[in-house]
Amino acid sequence: DSLDEIDDIIASDRWREIAPAGQKMVQERHMIENRRDQILKVYNAYCA
Repeated sequence: DSLDEIDDIIASDRWREIAPAGQKMVQERHMIENRRDQILKVYNAYCA
């Protein structure tokens, strides 16, 4: 829930449970940002 827990999570091996969810979150954000850029490019080309 917070950055303060990182050391405790790593020490307890909970990172094995948490890491896949974190990786998925980063990948989804990257896909959303790429899609946003594509939409802006098409919109700007249409408005030009």
